Amino acid sequence: ATTTDTSYSVGSALEYGTTYSWRVRGTNTTGDGDWSSEWDFTTKIERPSQVSLSSPSDDASGVVLQPTLSWSSSARSTEYDVQVSTDGFSSYVINATTTDTSYSVGSALEYGTMYSWRVRGTNTTGDGDWSSVWDFWTDFRPNLELPLNGSTKISTPVKLKWGMQVKSNYFDIQVAQDKSFDDLTINLIDYDSTQIIISDLNDNELYYWRVRAKVSKTITYWSDIYSFSTTQLKPDTVIVESPIDSTNDASIPVAFSWRQAYLANSYQLQISDSNGFSFFSDTSVTDTTILLSNFNSGTDYYWRIRSVNDSGFSSWSVINNLNIGVGGFEGPLLIFPDNNAVDLGEQFKLTWETMKGADNYQLQIAYSNDFVDIFIDTTEVMDEELLVQGLENGMNYFWRVRATDSESASAWSEVYSFSTAILPPNKISIIQPASSSEDIDLPVTFIWKQAVTADYY
Repeated sequence: ATTTDTSYSVGSALEYGTTYSWRVRGTNTTGDGDWSSEWDFTTKIERPSQVSLSSPSDDASGVVLQPTLSWSSSARSTEYDVQVSTDGFSSYVINATTTDTSYSVGSALEYGTMYSWRVRGTNTTGDGDWSSVWDFWTDFRPNLELPLNGSTKISTPVKLKWGMQVKSNYFDIQVAQDKSFDDLTINLIDYDSTQIIISDLNDNELYYWRVRAKVSKTITYWSDIYSFSTTQLKPDTVIVESPIDSTNDASIPVAFSWRQAYLANSYQLQISDSNGFSFFSDTSVTDTTILLSNFNSGTDYYWRIRSVNDSGFSSWSVINNLNIGVGGFEGPLLIFPDNNAVDLGEQFKLTWETMKGADNYQLQIAYSNDFVDIFIDTTEVMDEELLVQGLENGMNYFWRVRATDSESASAWSEVYSFSTAILPPNKISIIQPASSSEDIDLPVTFIWKQAVTADYY
């Protein structure tokens, strides 16, 4: 070509990636000058051709969460841009570059999610056109919802519920007591709902469950494995054994006993002085018997018991009435005479404090504190006093009292002692020498009768 400028723009496109040689010479009316030095240049390579996607296929379903995306190589590509999106490529789940014709997803995608993906080739000239956009669904196995994983104390029957992000035709449900599902408790095939009530489960047991879906001809992977444990049944109502209802004059300690209740871990015993249990003692016990002494004599009590386990309480047993007598209690407090009293008469009243619940009192008076030699032993004293008669003057006595009821007696009271007064000696009766006696021999011996209570003459 010839030009009057010092530059020349090539009009027809040169070939991509071709090496060309060029030179220039000047001309005038005289003739042509010498050619310039010859220089070479190479045109740039053409942009890559459009990529064709290979796998996963368009609209593929059940794709694993870490799939490998692959495509055919495109001409003139030195690298490939790979994009994966869930929102039309407004944002990217994956935006990566690779020199291979495949890309392995490193971080797991979401279950049951539709992803779009595309690829384009790149080289030093620029970027090729994007491939067609293909979609795929990740593994859309069911999402277990209820019971929550690891739930405990689930009441039977148990409601199982799960979700599915795509429409599913049927589900398979498995429940087992082992995590490997070798021994199936429940194995339902082609179930057509996303929830089910399971009745055939034992109480207080651990179970594992899983679900898989059937979408058209595709069977999904099994869901995650969840576990739950069923609740323990509440224990049975207690059957009481003793004391029987309307027990009268019970001695302390009182032995409460009942039958072992099915599923009971422990028992709650309540005792009250009113049948409404407005005030009560509350005792927890793991055995089926207990001895209790914290009672007042002569008092009516009511008692009931219920069984306990981790699931709660049984209903209360029947309420039994119990009357406490005097058995097992300390004896009455002696009032009169004071301990070690002296100079008492031949008769007087012994008195002591009332003991609630007593039907009678037993009183003993003895000549020794071991009560081997008994002066008085009376067992049916109705009041808290007794007139004692016939005591000897100048004697030391010991006495004690205990309360009695229809069944037993209290302990003996403390032992008190007292002594009766010593009377003055009576008048002496002289025996000899007789009054107005004469001619009495010497030495004279005087004789008289012994005087009662006289110590000497």
